[in-house]
Amino acid sequence: MAGSDDAFMGRLSGRIGNLVVYQMYGKTVVRIRPASRTKKTSPELKASQNVFKTVIGMLKRLKHILRFGFAAEAVNRSAWNAAVSANLSRYRQVEDKSISNWLQLSAGRLAQASDWQLNKDENGQLQLSWENGAEANGRGGDKLIVFIVPDADQGLQAVMEITAASRFSKQALVELDNPYKRAAAEVFTAFISAYYNGDRKPDGLSESVWVGRIEA
Repeated sequence: MAGSDDAFMGRLSGRIGNLVVYQMYGKTVVRIRPASRTKKTSPELKASQNVFKTVIGMLKRLKHILRFGFAAEAVNRSAWNAAVSANLSRYRQVEDKSISNWLQLSAGRLAQASDWQLNKDENGQLQLSWENGAEANGRGGDKLIVFIVPDADQGLQAVMEITAASRFSKQALVELDNPYKRAAAEVFTAFISAYYNGDRKPDGLSESVWVGRIEA
């Protein structure tokens, strides 16, 4: 791949022989089209393709969340590409491929929390509690984000809520709307700085963490 922001290139796009020219982030990018494949796909390549298919299949359901969660990591690339890169790496590193072990919905340098507890009461409300590490001192204004990721067969879109609960409250009560009260879903959390204004500062958002599962 080659790129150029020189004026003489103008804003070209399209195919020129075996070259593909397009615009990306204000630059003209040139790619060489791969030659037709004649060899059979190796087992290693097939495995890699299956990994990619699995991860992308999951992430496509979460694009609306990933655009927010990975905005701080979108430097010279899209939030989507940043999310794909991070999640492919995590998926390959874990033995247990359950999404609770690899799925990442947000990235940043803001401190997380530990000792998460999750319960759903008889009214369908989520009860969350946590402990703060020493590195979180002075961040009492951070707000809790809750991500609800329903099972694929539930037919529901994943949702995100920035709650009123602060980091130092160490607990939160989240009211689920119907039909999420009756859905089976994975629950993830993150923290967002009270001063975060969407300007892609990575210290304004924490990495997401899986905190538990709610059953239908």
